[in-house]
Amino acid sequence: MEEEGLIIKQLRDNPFSIKNIDSPTEEMKIAAVSSNPSAIQYIKEQSKNLRKIAVKKNPMTIEYMENPEEDICLLAVTASWNALKHIKNPSKAVIEKALSMKGWAIQYIKDASEDLEIKAVQKDCDAVKYIKNPTEKTQIEAIRNYWSVIKFIEKPCLNAKIEAVRQNEEAIRYIDAVDDYELKALLKGNIKILKYIYDDVDENLIEEVLIEKMCCEEPDKVYIKNFLNLEVLVMNKLAFISEYGSKKVKQFSMDYTLSL
Repeated sequence: MEEEGLIIKQLRDNPFSIKNIDSPTEEMKIAAVSSNPSAIQYIKEQSKNLRKIAVKKNPMTIEYMENPEEDICLLAVTASWNALKHIKNPSKAVIEKALSMKGWAIQYIKDASEDLEIKAVQKDCDAVKYIKNPTEKTQIEAIRNYWSVIKFIEKPCLNAKIEAVRQNEEAIRYIDAVDDYELKALLKGNIKILKYIYDDVDENLIEEVLIEKMCCEEPDKVYIKNFLNLEVLVMNKLAFISEYGSKKVKQFSMDYTLSL
């Protein structure tokens, strides 16, 4: 016992020396790991309690544990979400806990389902940058949380682009060249994108979009206000609405103009 006490004292001073001890006792193991949790990498037979001590002190030491128990894994990812990268075949509960701590944990999940992708971007919208080929639903969910994350999506779908410009016209700056079909869809989503691309857009295309928007029976009030207030678009806007607008659009435009 006296000899064991001396060894324990030595292990507290030099925890890595446990690698030189054949068949260390549990007390020796605890002394080493309590002093430096990374010492667990030199311990083959690890009790659950020993693992718990190590993970509490340093969650990343789960890297040195073979087939760690689920509650140990949960303890690790709760303390540090990126401990997930050291867990082989994590359970659903462990994955979801890691994602609940940080959406970026998605980068350590192989073949993540759409449900997990969405959980990730709901937690941190910029987690989308760690998702290869995110689904349309995932893209839109991320963009709804913050429009500028579209810059992290390599090939955003059209609906994601529309969602981004609806939220903020500046999003058009992060959208690569589009064809006329997509451009019309984006202009319908937010006419204010013209602030950034007016010189590159054919006037006939702009007119087509505006006619389609103004002839709607139910006026898109926000769109009409934005159109009327858009300085980059120099034209007689009320005359345009008078010619192409539906009855309700004309009435709303007149009421809005008079209220200014």
